[in-house]
Amino acid sequence: MNNKNMRLWIIGICVALIIIIVAAAAAMNKKSDSGQETGTTSESGVTADSNASMGSGDQAAQGSSMSDSHMDHSSHGGQAAGTDDLSRYLTEQDSIMMNMMEDMMIREKSGSASIDFLKGMIPHHEAAIKMSESYLNYGGEVSDLQTLAQDIITAQKKELVQMNDLIKKYEEEGKKNQDKEDAYLAKYSEMFSDDSMSHHINPSGVDNIDQAFAEGMIMHHQMAVDMAKDILDYTDEEEVKQLAQEIIDVQEKEIEQMQKLIQK
Repeated sequence: MNNKNMRLWIIGICVALIIIIVAAAAAMNKKSDSGQETGTTSESGVTADSNASMGSGDQAAQGSSMSDSHMDHSSHGGQAAGTDDLSRYLTEQDSIMMNMMEDMMIREKSGSASIDFLKGMIPHHEAAIKMSESYLNYGGEVSDLQTLAQDIITAQKKELVQMNDLIKKYEEEGKKNQDKEDAYLAKYSEMFSDDSMSHHINPSGVDNIDQAFAEGMIMHHQMAVDMAKDILDYTDEEEVKQLAQEIIDVQEKEIEQMQKLIQK
């Protein structure tokens, strides 16, 4: 091999090596760029996932806040509804009592204390029935009071029939005793001048319908007991004496029962 060919061969080898080195460097740069892009993409994905997670957390927190807010509104709404029911119940009770007191007024003498007693006790019983029905309609929650209210309705409806029958019987018999009637009516009229017999419940003094019913019925029962005790001094009729004593025994027991319930 002459010197000229040798030089050409060496130059060719050098050029080939340079090309190989340049190609290798280019390949390494491309790989490095690809790695950076992958890293950027990964970082972007992590950021996006983080943002999505934060967004979900915010939505959950917002949902929880909305749920708590809804519960608060529901709670306040329930309290407001309970207050409205109590107010309507007390208004209804006042109306029942006012009508009862009006109907209990003796406007014409019968000549018989027994008849006067019965005519006064009839609207009193009717009011007790209406009070009990109202309590049950407004959803009283104390089971013992619910049972008592139903017992009052049942017992006093039965006594209404008995009292109407006795009035008819005594009017047909026509027995009179003016002195005893006057004495009884003088005692009877005292109830209408006694403010404690108004049966008005102060709304600020009761917390719920159960308490309002019990306190109102205690006053109502006490009035019946007082009337029954009074007539025992002025009637000669055995049926009236038995009825009056039964009213005293039953309603004094119910008064004690209601007092214990509202003290719990």
